[in-house]
Amino acid sequence: MRYPDAQEIWNFVHLHYNRKPDRILLLRTIQNRRVKLLIATSVAARGLDVKHLILVINYDCPNHYEDYVHRCGRTGRAGNKGFAWTFITEDQGRYAGDIIRALELSGAQVPEDLRNLWNMYKTGQEAEGKRVHTGGGFSGKGYKFDEQEAAAVKERY
Repeated sequence: MRYPDAQEIWNFVHLHYNRKPDRILLLRTIQNRRVKLLIATSVAARGLDVKHLILVINYDCPNHYEDYVHRCGRTGRAGNKGFAWTFITEDQGRYAGDIIRALELSGAQVPEDLRNLWNMYKTGQEAEGKRVHTGGGFSGKGYKFDEQEAAAVKERY
């Protein structure tokens, strides 16, 4: 008995940094709506404008605020409604604060489990005598908004 592979069941493409030559063809395929599922690494977090994209799934939790915002920002483009799901484990509690911040700034509801995970992480860090940093992202540590992003943030907040 032969089982179909995922490509036969779901019409999808995958995009990651090692496949630069394929990127233009893949993006055309996506924008022409020939596929309904895109599997991508963070390479798709910026500059990818697919107006009909309605769902982003963060299979691996983004490790800083800006990456989370940009990944989730691939959906709900041009005034359309979009959704983002993020898988986060107990071992990734240090990232929960950034996700909470993004959800609060966007007016979205923050799941109680996510708040509990963040509180658990902070309590553990404080018990070890460590200071918990919140909302800093990579500011001053190599990450910088480009001019257009900085203007958009100022305009919105």
